[in-house]
Amino acid sequence: GSYDWQLGGALSRSTCASELFASLYYRTNGTNDYRYHYGDAALYNLGGQWPLTDWLTSSVQINGRYASRDSDHNDVVANTGGWVTYLSPGFKVSLSRLSGVYAAVQIPIYQKLFGVQTEKAVLSTGISFQL
Repeated sequence: GSYDWQLGGALSRSTCASELFASLYYRTNGTNDYRYHYGDAALYNLGGQWPLTDWLTSSVQINGRYASRDSDHNDVVANTGGWVTYLSPGFKVSLSRLSGVYAAVQIPIYQKLFGVQTEKAVLSTGISFQL
């Protein structure tokens, strides 16, 4: 493992039943015991969610990251790092006032990655609970 540091912030604004949000974080990564260093990264997110019915909410986000190249024993690792931005539509089905299930797909819409890399669409699903 390594010691990593992260600094960032998030904003959100609720209007009626809708919500808009944005966040920006920067993570500086340490070097692990094998002298491998994952590239430092900036992560960004801008999105919103809107109710369609009492139990169904839609969302859309633009999110992504910039990562510097990794290094292994202080040598640059090929095919690591770069920019990627995703369009991420999704929905949430409320099961109760405090729980729900959700799904979203991250579709890469911009890529400027170092070396030979390609990002593909990713489906995320889950269950949410509020305490």
